[in-house]
Amino acid sequence: MRSSSGVVVLENVGKTFRMGGTPFQPPRSVDAVREVSLSIDRRESLGLVGESGSGKTTVARIMVGLLEPTRGSVCFEGRDLFSASAGELRMLRRHLQIVFQDPESALDPRQTVFQALFEVLQVHGLIRSGKGREQIRSLLKMVDIRWEDAHRYPHQLSGGQCQRVGIARALALEPSVLVADEPVSQLDVSTQAQIVSLLADLRGRLGLTVVLIAHDLSVVRQVVDRVAVMLGGWIVEMAPTEDLFSRPLHPYTRTLLEAVPRARPFTGSFARTASRPLGQWSAPRSPAACPFAPRCPDGTSACAARIPDLAPADNPAHLVRCRWQ
Repeated sequence: MRSSSGVVVLENVGKTFRMGGTPFQPPRSVDAVREVSLSIDRRESLGLVGESGSGKTTVARIMVGLLEPTRGSVCFEGRDLFSASAGELRMLRRHLQIVFQDPESALDPRQTVFQALFEVLQVHGLIRSGKGREQIRSLLKMVDIRWEDAHRYPHQLSGGQCQRVGIARALALEPSVLVADEPVSQLDVSTQAQIVSLLADLRGRLGLTVVLIAHDLSVVRQVVDRVAVMLGGWIVEMAPTEDLFSRPLHPYTRTLLEAVPRARPFTGSFARTASRPLGQWSAPRSPAACPFAPRCPDGTSACAARIPDLAPADNPAHLVRCRWQ
């Protein structure tokens, strides 16, 4: 992990949920996030990737103060989010904004685009005297939404347009950190590219710190400086983007990369390049075990007993949790 001087710092963050429970059976505990430590520099773009259920969204919500961690701390510019008073937390959250996964359900179906943006500015007291209309026009222009669409409702917009409105709503509070939680997973391929390109452009223009969450490594490659790979609530590998793509060290990271479709030269067709089948997913027997152990072709009894610490490989910036590295 980098030094603790980052704009956002997570130290040994964990989140445990209590699930189920009946009069005859006590609720069970589920560890969604385990000992996650991250330090994100100002204006850095970090990709957080992993399969569904790996803990990415839980980390995102903890990072912006929507979920309180069970253990560990989250600091923004040196201030602990969860030891702050309600008033302080409200002010800090203005600088930590999130774009949600489902663009349509994230918007109120009873509000037009104009009303949704106006409400955010009004609640936070950010409407300049007589300038509300111009502020909203500027926000829409920033995300390439026509002014003519300002009086439409979410159901009258495409998924890509709804996501652009969600981004505009997050930018209305002039945040310094923008967390995008799988912002393109429900969009078609061409629209995905446009939204990712928009996030990259906004990062450069506004000097944002961006955390881009995805389950597809190909989505983040062109726009992030560093990638953290999550599995079973753990960060299992973290490295500068090109280093991770050219030299993945954890078997799970290699599996994710092999699952990305690649074009076959001269045929125009696509294929996945997985070199060997890894079997069906199954939960590790020990909560402290490497979550990839049951599927890992190189797994040993040691891997199934306890996951190793996240430690540097031959490059200090390339960290991995694996006994084989």
